[in-house]
Amino acid sequence: MTVTGGFPTEVIERITRQSFGRFRLCYENGLRTNPKLLGRVVVHFVIDKTGAVESSRSEGSSFADANVVQCIVRGFNNLSFPDPRRVWCSLL
Repeated sequence: MTVTGGFPTEVIERITRQSFGRFRLCYENGLRTNPKLLGRVVVHFVIDKTGAVESSRSEGSSFADANVVQCIVRGFNNLSFPDPRRVWCSLL
């Protein structure tokens, strides 16, 4: 995962992993059509100033089923992140 901007990578990973079920459902639906479906989905997404996903798109995905890729990309549009204007601190 590559992160540019105000969020720590851990926050984005945590929220994305919490939504793994919706992404897996996209894949499982694709398996009904093609039981040998394999590939990789790469999603580029932008989080706006409210913490909502402003835009998402496939970027270099290798899945043969475009419907699965689009389903996963659409799933990112429903993610919600903490307010990025907040300051993140770590105390040692």
